[in-house]
Amino acid sequence: MNILEERGLFWWHHETTPRGQYAPEASVMGLLTIEEDGRITLELDGCLPSGRGHPLANLMANDTISETIGIQGILKGTNKHVLLCGLHRNGGHFSSNGISYEKYLAINCLVGNSPPPSVDLAALRFAHVEVELEGFDEWLRLGAIEFNRGKTRLSAKYTKTKDITYNLDIGSLRLKYDLTGPYFGKRRTRKLDLTESASITYTPKKTLTLDAVKKEHQLIGDLLILLTNSDYCLDWPTVASTRPKRTYKLYFPCNRNSAKPPSAHECWTNFLQLRDSFGQIFANWSKKREAFGAAYYLYLGTRRGTKLYVEHRFVNLIWGIESFHRASHPDCDNPKLEAKIERIMGQVTRMKDKKWLTKVFSRAREPSLERRLQDTFKTLSVNLDQDGLEKFSSRCARMRNDISHFGGPRENVDYRKFAKEINADSDALAQLYHVLLLQEIGVSNDLLDGIIHRAPCSYRVRSALIRAGLLKDVARDG
Repeated sequence: MNILEERGLFWWHHETTPRGQYAPEASVMGLLTIEEDGRITLELDGCLPSGRGHPLANLMANDTISETIGIQGILKGTNKHVLLCGLHRNGGHFSSNGISYEKYLAINCLVGNSPPPSVDLAALRFAHVEVELEGFDEWLRLGAIEFNRGKTRLSAKYTKTKDITYNLDIGSLRLKYDLTGPYFGKRRTRKLDLTESASITYTPKKTLTLDAVKKEHQLIGDLLILLTNSDYCLDWPTVASTRPKRTYKLYFPCNRNSAKPPSAHECWTNFLQLRDSFGQIFANWSKKREAFGAAYYLYLGTRRGTKLYVEHRFVNLIWGIESFHRASHPDCDNPKLEAKIERIMGQVTRMKDKKWLTKVFSRAREPSLERRLQDTFKTLSVNLDQDGLEKFSSRCARMRNDISHFGGPRENVDYRKFAKEINADSDALAQLYHVLLLQEIGVSNDLLDGIIHRAPCSYRVRSALIRAGLLKDVARDG
């Protein structure tokens, strides 16, 4: 089912609307469609002006129109105002004596109750991004509605939870609570529906472009994947323009999956556990993901409901951990190796041979994958079996080399056995990588220990680590 499918009047964004009119004279009727995955299409019943002398005359020959040019519109049924940006031609027909029409694809679409700002699209800026947390009710532990039902009476009471504001060095983060229900006042009804809701509003110190809004939206979504261990998709963001201050829903093409909302027993954390530190966790996540890049997002590349072959999932996790180790261990010295290299170089007299050896030894200075894995996972606040960690690291290094150099298992190795082994170790890698990221962004050691040993979700985590030989298969006291 489409998010939006509605007819309306459309015109070039830079066209001026005469006073007393709701659209310029050169507007055209058309159908705007926004699909579930955010794909935006506009099919016009005619053609927008672009003839000789028009500002777009030299641009219409290209499939992609300038990023500074958009199409504005007003929808017939809802009176909503829209602005389409990042336009691409998507077909059409031009005739001097027949019916002409145009089709467009758009990368972004703003939908709101007020006309969009009349500024050039390149100057379009937004003060904040807000996301409804619909579906994350159990992670939030919402429950402010009290009711009492007797044989002949039912009463309900709602006391609004106080909004929480986190003042951070990158801006402010606000968790807002609300209630969806009947209009204000007193009246009789045969049906009553009350729903408590919450939203996150992020206001950075600098205003946001459309691309920056989408980036912040993804950052919030990725953080919730880590905190809930759920791939459930966030709602589309709402943005507030700066001048004049108006709010719009922003739609754009992106991957959407069919994951269900996270239930309480599946979540790795809940908001009540993180309430005091949530703002700093968000700030840490934002800054570290920007600074370390692949070390953080390669894990998330295996999430969001993405289907991957076992080899692809495994190497994605390995690449991410290698990237993390390089970022966190920029100077990984090995005095014995350095002494050996100097001794060998001192025995070589030909300059050409020395240059060749210098290149060879530059690669030899790189720590082995086995060492990178051990160094990284030894920093976790999880009591891993050290002998098991050494064997696990060696096994992962061997399988990575087999995939990189042979495309899979070596000769005379049963593929089904190889796939089963790599799948089990990938599960363990994913759990450790996930815990590592949570530890890095400031989730407490006690909470991480609970994820492994005490939380309702811990049996899945612990069983994956036990299968890989990283934990002893014994019952935990308490």
